[in-house]
Order: sequence, then C-alpha cells, then structure tokens
Amino acid sequence: VMAPLGKYVAASFGSFLIDTVVLQLLFVLSGSLFWSVVGARLVSGSTNFVLNRRLVFRAQGDLRRSIVRYGALALTLLASNYVWLHALTDFGVPLLPAKVATELVLYVIGFQVQRGYVFARGQHERRLVTRAARLV
Repeated sequence: VMAPLGKYVAASFGSFLIDTVVLQLLFVLSGSLFWSVVGARLVSGSTNFVLNRRLVFRAQGDLRRSIVRYGALALTLLASNYVWLHALTDFGVPLLPAKVATELVLYVIGFQVQRGYVFARGQHERRLVTRAARLV
C-alpha cells in the first residue's frame, strides 16, 4: 500500500528538482515568470509522466488515453501553479520559497488524480466515475 506513495514521492522530488532548476534558469534568462513556469513544466512534466506511468503506477493501459488525461491534469496544475506563484511573488515572497509552498499545496491533489484517474486500472476507475456521478 505504501510502495506506490514512496515511489511517487521519489519521482515527484526528482521532477521538482528538475522543475526548480529549469524555472530558475529560464527566469534569469527571460525575466518572464509565465514562460519560465511553462518551460519548466514541459521539461519536468514529461519526466514525471514517464516515471509515474512506468515505475509508480505501472500502468499498462492505453498510452494515448494516459497522455491526454495527464495533459489535462498538468494544464490544470500549471494554471494553479502560475496563479499561486504570481500572487505570492506579488506579495513579496521570493520565487524559490513561493515555488516550494505552491508545490506542497498541489502535491496531494496530483497524486490522488493520477492514482484514481490518469493511471487508473479498470475497477478503481469505475468506482471513481461512479462516485463523481453521485456528486453531480
């Protein structure tokens, strides 16, 4: 039960390090927070997708479906990440602490959505859809 979470932590931390280095580098080069966040996410998100699909969740299903679902999640998290980073830096929080705080907030949400939807296996996915339908 804890193995997927431990692997997720390791994959996420590696992706976080990549994202942080690329974000800092792109921000120094461009001065644009938006394009720095987008560029960093493209690099770290691609790495994170491969690690999560193969090592964490060991997904065997349709690759195209997983990519589309992961892309939708990544875009949602990217938008939220940018909004939080922009707000925190506007309040005077330096970029690196703002990034750490933002990532911690979005971390648990990302795991739950990936486990229950992006890389879900049959029965678990059907239960998630059934629960969501009941809420509507």
